[in-house]
Amino acid sequence: FNAGVEAQRNQNWPKAVEAFSRAIKRDPKYWVAYYSRGDSYLALNQLDKAVSDYTQVIAMKPRLADAY
Repeated sequence: FNAGVEAQRNQNWPKAVEAFSRAIKRDPKYWVAYYSRGDSYLALNQLDKAVSDYTQVIAMKPRLADAY
């Protein structure tokens, strides 16, 4: 996860997606990784993938308004 955050800081979106995907693989309930990967997909203009990740976040944290 931390590697993904660092990649986002450097605006290396593909590397961030990879890192967050690894975090999700390790812990499929790690909603922050889905949220962060969604942000990275959004930066890459991969809107369908971003919406999919944000939808996962909403399923896990329905009161998190930012995911909507």
